[in-house]
Amino acid sequence: MTENLNNWVSRVRAIPNPSVQYFIAGPYTDTDDAVKNFRYEALTRAYAQYIAHQHTAVCCITLTHPPDKIISRQKGIATLGSAYWTDADVPFMNISQTLVVVQLPGWEKSTGTQKEIAYFRAQGKPILYIEPNDFILGKSNEMPAELPKITHQESPAPSLEIVSSRKI
Repeated sequence: MTENLNNWVSRVRAIPNPSVQYFIAGPYTDTDDAVKNFRYEALTRAYAQYIAHQHTAVCCITLTHPPDKIISRQKGIATLGSAYWTDADVPFMNISQTLVVVQLPGWEKSTGTQKEIAYFRAQGKPILYIEPNDFILGKSNEMPAELPKITHQESPAPSLEIVSSRKI
């Protein structure tokens, strides 16, 4: 067992620039727990779909929903809010190659989603906008054979601020 563990550690250390293919994003914050729970489930299903199709991905909503419920309940508030969580997302956004925006109701007005889109644009990283399928919406438990339909995508140029901070 120790030999296998040591081999794994050596292999992982040899990865020059660990990265994640996809950062799954969408709306979350709402004063209505039912809305937050639906969004959490939908985004977690989108995340699961990418993982099932052999892609590396991260969905910070999946990671932060349970702690948000615990901490906000202790503080007597509905949620810690997108300002808190989008700051916590930055390390994950830094190692992610592409943003995937799940177009759930409210995504255009979501402060957190808009910050994530702006961050990926500033980094010059691609952004995919996907249409939630029946699996993501919880209408089907059958894992689709295909990834969700991309409604549009953008490959923005990095902002001048980002370009000017690079060493040549």
